[in-house]
Amino acid sequence: MTWVKICGLTRPEDAEWAIECGADAIGFIFEPTSPRGLSPNDIDWISGLESPVPKTAVFGNYFEIDLSPFDVVQAIAPVPECGLAVTASIRPRSLDEAEACFAQAGMAKRLMIDAYSPSAFGGTGERADWHLAEEIVKRSPLPVILAGGLAPENAADAIQAVRPFGLDVSSGVESAPGVKDRAKISDFIAAVREFDSK
Repeated sequence: MTWVKICGLTRPEDAEWAIECGADAIGFIFEPTSPRGLSPNDIDWISGLESPVPKTAVFGNYFEIDLSPFDVVQAIAPVPECGLAVTASIRPRSLDEAEACFAQAGMAKRLMIDAYSPSAFGGTGERADWHLAEEIVKRSPLPVILAGGLAPENAADAIQAVRPFGLDVSSGVESAPGVKDRAKISDFIAAVREFDSK
């Protein structure tokens, strides 16, 4: 079964809906440059959120917040030791770049591929290079999560083309930056589960 993370959550009701729809993980971004970026003040509501699935704290390449509400840290490789499970995020432009990142993944348990952008760490809505991602999946020593430009309409195609361990979606299930759309979240997860059931 394809693992699904709903990322870039900024409101408790959106997180609760993602869980209700069957997400395997939920993500909260603490990167100041992101339109979905949260502040340390948001830790309170995240701490109070009852979640049967892992909560992921997402960063660019720097973090200094209370990590106690979280189960996973996701950041640009290499990720410093933090006492939690780690997902190393990469934005490769070539297979050589990706393979160099494998060595930097360190203690990471998973690898996330996002579309390259010179001005953002992710969440741009740009589609990752699926041909490159497919090759990375074949060579990666870690389970690979695909992000970048995903939406309910292309979720099944992404799984078919890349065969990743999982999908990570943010802007593709929004009505506005940081505001999740309930129908899109449910449609995205339903599209993945329908593909898996075939």
